[in-house]
Formats: sequence, structure tokens, C-alpha cells
Amino acid sequence: MNYSTTILTAQSNVLMRLGSYKFMILTAAYQELRRRTEFKWPSQLRMGLGPSSQFVGNGEDTITLQGTIFTEWRGGNGQVETLREMGAMGEPYLMLSGLGEVMGRWIIEGVEETQTLFAAFGTPRKQEFTLNLRAQYP
Repeated sequence: MNYSTTILTAQSNVLMRLGSYKFMILTAAYQELRRRTEFKWPSQLRMGLGPSSQFVGNGEDTITLQGTIFTEWRGGNGQVETLREMGAMGEPYLMLSGLGEVMGRWIIEGVEETQTLFAAFGTPRKQEFTLNLRAQYP
């Protein structure tokens, strides 16, 4: 058996899981993941000296996913709408990386979509999406 060959199964193609939604190579694959983690260092002005800073804790942790869905190939047309419905539920979702790392609970702050390459009845063949997530701390 050649171990360098990728076996295309449902489990091996999961890039990330948000709640029950799976970002997969065969469906809604993201091409870019940007993560920003902030740390809080407020400054205190001092007489005759420069400001002094003190670490007071973690700030916001956000992830932006950008990807493309080809609706006629595998995943279909309703994937972006599923993400919108999840966001409208107003609850945090457990996120797991494709390697099984538990990344904590995340909320959907926004979903943006661009549709192009239209087929009959205005059905898009290509959907580009941006998903904005924010970590939800206990």
C-alpha cells in the first residue's frame, strides 16, 4: 500500500468543524484562515516620565475564514445559508481543527457572500464566502 496517497473519505478531508458544520475539501473549503489574538496593555501617564504599561489580560480572539464553494460540485447551494442560520441561532459553537485540536467555543459574528458564474434560473455556480468568528470565553 502506498501511504503517500490521500484517501478521500469524509473524515480525512475535514479542515475544521464548527458545531456540527464541517469545512471540507469536498464541500465548503476555505482558502485562507486569518487569526488575530489581542492582549491588553493599558498605559498610565506619569509626570515627567513616559507612559507605563501593565498587562491586564487577554483581549479579543478572532478568526476570519475566506473560501469558495462550487455549487455544482459536491456540497451544493445551501452551505452559506446553513452558516447564516447557525449565526442566527445566537449561540457559541465548539470548534475543532482538522487535526482534532479543541479550539474552544466560537460565535459567528458575520457571513459575507459573493455569487458569480450564474446558471439557469440565477443559480450561482460559484460562491465566495467570508466568515467572521470570535472566541467566546467562559
